[in-house]
Amino acid sequence: MNFKQTTIFIFSFFFGFVVNAQEEEKIPTSFSLEEAKAYAIEHSYQAENAVRDIEKAKMKVKETTAIGLPQIFASGSFQQFIDIPTQVLPDFVSPAVTGVLIENGLLPPSAGGGETSFIEAQFGTEFNVSGGLNLSQLLFSGSYIVALQATKTYLELSKNAAEKTAQEIKASVTQAYGMALIAEENQKILTKNLANLQKTFDDTKALQESGFAEQQDVDQLQLLIGNMRNTISSTKKQVEVSYNMLKFQMGIPIANDVTLTDDINGLVEISNDQNVLSKEFNPEGHIDYKIALQDVSSKELMLRNNQAGYLPSLSAFVSFNKNYLSNDLTLSNQFWFPNNLWGLNLDVPIFSSFMRRQQVQQSRVDLEQSLSQKSMIQQNLMLQAQNARANYTNALNKMNLEVENLKLAQRIKSNTEVKFKEGLASSLELTQAQNQELTSQANYISSMFEVINTKAQLDKALGEI
Repeated sequence: MNFKQTTIFIFSFFFGFVVNAQEEEKIPTSFSLEEAKAYAIEHSYQAENAVRDIEKAKMKVKETTAIGLPQIFASGSFQQFIDIPTQVLPDFVSPAVTGVLIENGLLPPSAGGGETSFIEAQFGTEFNVSGGLNLSQLLFSGSYIVALQATKTYLELSKNAAEKTAQEIKASVTQAYGMALIAEENQKILTKNLANLQKTFDDTKALQESGFAEQQDVDQLQLLIGNMRNTISSTKKQVEVSYNMLKFQMGIPIANDVTLTDDINGLVEISNDQNVLSKEFNPEGHIDYKIALQDVSSKELMLRNNQAGYLPSLSAFVSFNKNYLSNDLTLSNQFWFPNNLWGLNLDVPIFSSFMRRQQVQQSRVDLEQSLSQKSMIQQNLMLQAQNARANYTNALNKMNLEVENLKLAQRIKSNTEVKFKEGLASSLELTQAQNQELTSQANYISSMFEVINTKAQLDKALGEI
């Protein structure tokens, strides 16, 4: 294989790798509800931040653990004295020499009567260079032991918070998915009604031109067609808005096109589950209760941490240092002097002006509040489950009622259309019948969405979403 062939091979391999990577990252264009929820859990903004919170908690565990592991520090310094420090010392030598000279008659006696003189002395060298290696090891600290336990609790709390976020994402996506289907269904119904209304208008206009219908009937139908077109235009905007909201909840760019493979009837059929109403609810298995328990644990650890403030702490250290002392910056070995040592540091708290006592009392109050909050959450979860069951039951009953109302409205409109064509009903009566049907259709579609949404809320309340 020559150089040209090798280059082509490497380029092809690299290009294929890039293409494959891009294909792996390609965003799907069609989603069922379950696929939408699964995608959102992996790619939504809330889910990504929840994963980051878990990673931060893991890093916090490692950070806290590292406090109790050996710590090694290197140090170094360089100093050059512009003026070497001078010390003044008493001159004990000169008076002694003067005394000997007087005794030998070499100086008169009057020469020894003065005060003691002083001499100037310089200590140190011009250049001071030092380098060292210091090692310390924590041997005992009550606060450190508690801190390790606290970070593990914090990690579990982050994981449970991520689970709660996933539940909320599923509920939000279910609601947004249902709203998008509802908007589309409304648009389809309105478009179909517009076509039927246009046919009625054409037939009525033909009758009017033949003298069998009045102009008022034609005008009334034309006005109704104009209002219907405006409503359809608004509904198209609602479809766009609902799709954008769904894409936002899923973490998909707004500019991307998506297709929903589930239909509203299929979701209603899945959501119509009477068995869920008889399921027993245990609040202790709910994610909110688990988070409340972990909050209690964290408050207990905080109390223990403040109580550990009364305990002593012990650490060991070893220090290896060398100092270079000379008036010349030659860094010769003969001017390097060792300065090594090891030791223990013991800190014993004795009196803190009752600060630690107040910290302990505050943490006790925090723990009591957390216990009370846990009990409140337990009762609130029971209440939420009961309310969610009631809302779901009402939604099912309402949908069944709206089905009957829609059938009745359709029958009334069909009969009115026959009477109108036979000249037995006015255009006003026909308009009223058509408006009743539209209202019934809208109410039925709305009740379908309510069933889907209340079922999702019930699953969330039961912790089964």
